[in-house]
Amino acid sequence: MKIVSSIKNKFVTRMKQIKYGKIFFDFCSTNLCHIKSICFVISVICLLEIPDIFGAYFYGFKKNFFNSYIQAIRIYFVIIAPVFFLPGKIGKLFFSIITSILSLCAIATLILYHKFRLELGGDSYFVIFNSNPSETREFLLSLASPFNIIVAFIFIIFAVYCISVFCQRKWEITRLHIITGILLLLPLSITLLRYHSNTQKIQKVLSRNSLSKFILEYNTFQSQYGTYYYNLTKKPNLPQGIVSSNRNIAGIIVIGESANRKHHSIYGYPRNTTPNLLRRKDSILAFSDVISATTQTPTAIRYLLSDELLTATGVLNYTLPDLLKSANFETHWISNQFAWGLGGYESSTTFLAQKCDSFYFVHQEAPDEKYDIACIKPAEKMLNTEKPVILFIHLMGSHIGYKSRFPENFGSFKNTHDSITEQLPQSNRYMTNIYDCSIEYTDFILEKLIQLLEKQYRPAFLFYVSDHSECNNIDNHTVARASQSNIRACYEIPFLLWFSPEYREQFNDFIEAGKKNLSMPLQADHAIWTIADIVRISWNVFPEEKSLFSPLYKKPSARFMFSEKY
Repeated sequence: MKIVSSIKNKFVTRMKQIKYGKIFFDFCSTNLCHIKSICFVISVICLLEIPDIFGAYFYGFKKNFFNSYIQAIRIYFVIIAPVFFLPGKIGKLFFSIITSILSLCAIATLILYHKFRLELGGDSYFVIFNSNPSETREFLLSLASPFNIIVAFIFIIFAVYCISVFCQRKWEITRLHIITGILLLLPLSITLLRYHSNTQKIQKVLSRNSLSKFILEYNTFQSQYGTYYYNLTKKPNLPQGIVSSNRNIAGIIVIGESANRKHHSIYGYPRNTTPNLLRRKDSILAFSDVISATTQTPTAIRYLLSDELLTATGVLNYTLPDLLKSANFETHWISNQFAWGLGGYESSTTFLAQKCDSFYFVHQEAPDEKYDIACIKPAEKMLNTEKPVILFIHLMGSHIGYKSRFPENFGSFKNTHDSITEQLPQSNRYMTNIYDCSIEYTDFILEKLIQLLEKQYRPAFLFYVSDHSECNNIDNHTVARASQSNIRACYEIPFLLWFSPEYREQFNDFIEAGKKNLSMPLQADHAIWTIADIVRISWNVFPEEKSLFSPLYKKPSARFMFSEKY
């Protein structure tokens, strides 16, 4: 240590003997307190950017860590630069606010990368604003894992420490501070000036960082929300010559939630999760190759119940309730999900419900009820009509928080250990078991609804489809379903129908045509024409090649996941 100290002293002495070295050391000695404060601020910002880029690099969103970091840190420099122009308490307050925000951003990005393999981008707005309070609470509870708690704890402590240390320092604006602030603004400013006439380039530059990308894409969200708000509330552009070939049909369209087709025993799953459907398999058509349009409820249902296509998003002429009403059907909507999203943003499911003759939301009409069985009584009442009638029933089904989807005294697989769980990581076994219990409970609900239809003594059907599938720590998946998912399991949904004896007798040839297409592929954004066919609605130029019950059905040329073909 004496040798090191001696070398250091000689170096300092020699530098002081040099003209510019003396000036430098005099400057440092005079401004040492300011230099330490400036270095502290820049160090904090540099450290808070690391989680975002490291997470993106580790989970495959970025290919080069160093280059990505250099590009992204320019944005954080601009965010913190104002502190170098703000004196005293104002500067300290600004630093405290920015550090808190960036720490929360670091927590959010790491958790999203780790649990959902999802970037904090504009796509998150639909998830946030189309979620209801109950879903939000359940989502936050689902994040209570050791990893997430440790990450949150580390960054909260880090933020508190940094703010505390900084607030104890003397902070006044000097020429050095102003020069530092200008230098921090320069890298991004030069880049933006370089691309000033290229909006796409500027967007790309500003999207290098998760926080700035999240802020920028709010406008995109507003535009998309405005488009579907307009489309769902405008006067429908219906096809010409709509007619119904039967004036006495009763039907129930059941929209499940997060139901994975491969967890239904009627589709060959080893566990008997659908005992009631299996008992009725001779009167059921189970289509085996249908996938959802998206992996988020609001958009998935919008595509399912309208003529909007993934290949022409934003172009919506009519919805299924519009078609049914034009053919003189009574329409009713029953939901065990909430009627609105956060921040006053109504979801597309709410708009669709309002298109029906009546709607019944369990959480409003029977707030003490939380299970899907609460949908049975209003369904029985709404079926009590001699007119042709279609009920839409939106279940909670297998929504995340699986244990809350069925009563405590229900469920055959809570503690099951069999050939299925043997193949799974320990952490996924319990989740898979209770997920299967939620599928079993949905089967119980479907049986109750079929029994209601059997009492109609007229052509009747039950159509069961899920909004999207699920892979949230079930099976061998270690990630949850996300809106940006390219995981096939998140799209594979049940798509099945039960027909009453009266329906089978009257439309036997129609059903036989459907049986020939049970293994044909379909994506749910093309489902409206199959459903219209089931309800026996047609029009002048009905696209028979798009209906699974038509001998002329043509399989789609392509089906899509988030950014890949299925």
